[in-house]
Amino acid sequence: MPPQLETLAQAVARVRALPPGAPDSSRSATIFGIVLDCSLPRPSRGSDHVVNLRIVDGSGGDDPSAAAGVDVIVFSRDAAAMPQAAAPADIIRLRNVMVQFWAGRTQLMGQLVSYRPFSYQLFSGAADGPELPYRLGGGRDAACPLGPDDLARLAELRALAAAQALTGSEGPTACYLRKVMDLGLPPVDETATALTRQRLLRPQAHQPQINQQQQQQQQQQQQCVRTAPEVLDMRCRVLAIDRRNPREVVLFVWDSTDARALPRGVQLPPSRHRGREELRASARHCILPLLTGEPGVEVVEDLPLLGTALPVLLPQPSGQRPPPLPDVGSWVKLKVVGLQLHEGQLALVTGACSRIVPAAGGRHVEHVDAAAATRLARGDTAMFATRPATHCPRHRHLPLVTVRHVLQRRMDGRSGTFRLLARMTRHLPCEPSSFCRPVPDGGWHVAAKLELEDATGRLDALLLGAAGAELLGITPCDLGRSPDALFRVEAALARLGYIAADGAGPDGEGAAWMEVVISSAYSSDAAAEVEAAEAAAAAAAAAAGAGTGCGTGGAGAGLPAAAALAAPGGCVYFIHDTFLSVPGG
Repeated sequence: MPPQLETLAQAVARVRALPPGAPDSSRSATIFGIVLDCSLPRPSRGSDHVVNLRIVDGSGGDDPSAAAGVDVIVFSRDAAAMPQAAAPADIIRLRNVMVQFWAGRTQLMGQLVSYRPFSYQLFSGAADGPELPYRLGGGRDAACPLGPDDLARLAELRALAAAQALTGSEGPTACYLRKVMDLGLPPVDETATALTRQRLLRPQAHQPQINQQQQQQQQQQQQCVRTAPEVLDMRCRVLAIDRRNPREVVLFVWDSTDARALPRGVQLPPSRHRGREELRASARHCILPLLTGEPGVEVVEDLPLLGTALPVLLPQPSGQRPPPLPDVGSWVKLKVVGLQLHEGQLALVTGACSRIVPAAGGRHVEHVDAAAATRLARGDTAMFATRPATHCPRHRHLPLVTVRHVLQRRMDGRSGTFRLLARMTRHLPCEPSSFCRPVPDGGWHVAAKLELEDATGRLDALLLGAAGAELLGITPCDLGRSPDALFRVEAALARLGYIAADGAGPDGEGAAWMEVVISSAYSSDAAAEVEAAEAAAAAAAAAAGAGTGCGTGGAGAGLPAAAALAAPGGCVYFIHDTFLSVPGG
């Protein structure tokens, strides 16, 4: 005799009323439900795979917990046999599913094994969908045709899904939902910071006493101890998947918003789930791949020009088949993920309780696409940019673009000129006194490399000759013998908020935003442009009567030679228009 069809409310009420010691068979039920969430299969803590679903059937009345959905957990050793809803609001039929209670919440559990009677069927949620399941699993009962009561219940739930537009409501976890723009540094733990500094500054018996000045310098270099970042959920689009590291897959996700600019030197403790499980991954800087042809890399064809591509680090299980990944270009919901910061780059990290769930499209996707189009139309390339510390008077006609736009254009192999809003996060040479280098005729010219960063990426640009002298406000000379010129260089770098390797910077948080114009050169053209720029700078310095001298042997240390810049397929960027703005002007 087939089990009687019940609603969720009926099954829960019946099982709650069972006396202690009732047989497990009395706790099973056959239920239809609308799928709100369905995770991808992932390894459980044992030898099985597990899938989490959340379903509703409208039988809870005004009960908010029932409207949020009931959790369903399905176990199987075969990941391919697991239920996988094709879309939110599809209908699932659960036959002989166990009704149980955990932490005060209702939970349905099924095991896809030969000695258990559990089975499932998945149907399209469309009002005119077929009456045959598109996916099923379990014993022989899984293929049983639907009876009249089943067909009536299927039609009823399809009508309910259409009437209420059930496409994956957030339920009780809505408070954890974040956008990329919401992520940032957690607050400082003042007590832990004070204790850490006391411990680090306490003289050790086996170490010589250090003087007061050294103690102060050491204290300034210590990083503040911050509270652990929150565990969060995020709805986003998968832009790329990088499988080149066999131990860790990287997903790059996007929601059209920008990540905040953060200092390089700050390190965060790992996020904790329920105060126990640490969510962490290897500390590395992740670069969004731009081409699809490389083995192990998948990238969407319509890579957006705006918005941060946030890396999601997925450690791969050793000795086991890796869990399936979402398709590139699909919308997903990341659940129970942590936050990590390395060299100023935010990343999301996963743990045993993390899930990747297919997300609904519809209105949310339309809203994100509209927001991105609006930003692009008004040239809003940096959501958190403050008033730029520099301006480009000669190229105001150029539209503002992002670093990602510049890097994508690099693939065309053609030179171009671009206007950016970016931050200088690193420079080479490190010492301001080495920003000028001697030339063979006895003159001097500016030669440095700046790392420019915005919310979409980083690139290196050369600051040479007249453009460098204009930005720094100097006549090129031996800075080691010209205190006034060196002071102006140091003041200019301070205005730009350069952050040292230890994370210390003039503003304590990050570098200032710059408006800067750069030009690109490719392949063999790069060497010619570098040589031409250096020759022009030397000629200008000689004509201006720049100071001469033997200089220091390391004045140009670390700058790449022209021949190296012109490596086959290489690309070099030159800064040629940016002036310091008048403070407060």
